[in-house]
Amino acid sequence: MTEPAESARRAQFARRMRGIGVAVLALGLCAAAAVFALAPAEEAGDDAGGYAASINESKQYQLAMERIGGKAVVLAAAINDWFDSLWHGRRLAFTLATLSVAVSSLCFLLARLTPP
Repeated sequence: MTEPAESARRAQFARRMRGIGVAVLALGLCAAAAVFALAPAEEAGDDAGGYAASINESKQYQLAMERIGGKAVVLAAAINDWFDSLWHGRRLAFTLATLSVAVSSLCFLLARLTPP
C-alpha cells in the first residue's frame, strides 16, 4: 500500500476506536445508572430483624472446608462469594460502571497508540 492510503486507514481505525469508546462509555454508564435506580437499597433480612447469615459464613463450614482442602480452599471460597456478590443489586451498577470505564479506556488507548 502507499503511504497516504496507510495513513488514512490508521486515522480511520483511530476514529472508529474513539467512537466505540464513547459508545461503550455512554451505554455502560446509562445501564449502570438504570440498575442503580431500579435496584433495592439493601437486601431485606428476616421479619424478626435479626442478622441472616449465610451458611458459607459460619465457622463450622469454614472449618470443614479447611479440613477438606486447606486454607487455600477457604480463601478460594471467600473470593468466589465476593465475586458472586458483584452481580446483584446496587453492586451490579458499580460493576457495570467500572467495566464500561475500563473497556472505553482501552479503546481510547488503542486509538491513541495508533501511529500517525
